[in-house]
Amino acid sequence: MKNALHAALGGRVRVPITVLSILIGVFLLFPIVIVISTSFTSGFFLTFPPEGFSIKWYRAIIHNPEWTKPFYTSIRVGLGATTIATIVGTCAALGMRRAVHGRRWLSAAMVAPVALPLLAYALGLYDMFTRWTVFEGTNVPVVLGQAIVAFPLVYVIVLAGLATIDRRITDAASTLGARWPRIVWKIELPLIRTNIIVGALFAFTISFDEAVIALIMSPPESMTLPVQMFRAARESISPEMAAASTIVMGLAVTVLALGALIERHGLRRGRA
Repeated sequence: MKNALHAALGGRVRVPITVLSILIGVFLLFPIVIVISTSFTSGFFLTFPPEGFSIKWYRAIIHNPEWTKPFYTSIRVGLGATTIATIVGTCAALGMRRAVHGRRWLSAAMVAPVALPLLAYALGLYDMFTRWTVFEGTNVPVVLGQAIVAFPLVYVIVLAGLATIDRRITDAASTLGARWPRIVWKIELPLIRTNIIVGALFAFTISFDEAVIALIMSPPESMTLPVQMFRAARESISPEMAAASTIVMGLAVTVLALGALIERHGLRRGRA
């Protein structure tokens, strides 16, 4: 397949495609390089190339409650949204595996939150929770809203793991008298454990970095880190913004890399 594709493209086409791919990669990565480099500037303004080298802006963030409090709020909100999205997404995938009729429509409904305009969805949530004031002044609406946004990703990843399970295994367990709760607990969940963990890590990344729902739904005294970054950017763009952005990117890359390692380890165990 590789040789056929290699011969079909030919040298005249491969070179422009390679050059174009490199240019696109540089274009996408260059803003990230600028943000990371300017976060270590010793000056007081965002300039590129940066003036000298210093980590004082990271120290300023660590010792400033205006940044540390939103950071811990984002962690709590992310963990709450991840827990809900992982439980509901896993249960939905397990239920879809057993669905007999309407699988296509049900599956489309499960992934529908991905296609919804996020701003319209956030405004709808805001209207709903202004009428239902039991959670007023808390981050519960943010947790629920971000859980719904992250839910489809968990659902797709877990469903992909379930698709690799041979149905003859569960059919044999059912024939031997095991009921479906025992089959789920003893057979299916252990086999898709890696998918569940990877789905949870991706859900946490989405929740931690989500800004639209948090901007509209967060109470002023308990805002998340993306909201704090947005408000700080409206006042003045300082190297603190670059340092905070670098921390967010570093956390996201770390979580995604951990998910990739776990997935690779799970694939190796499955092949063994």
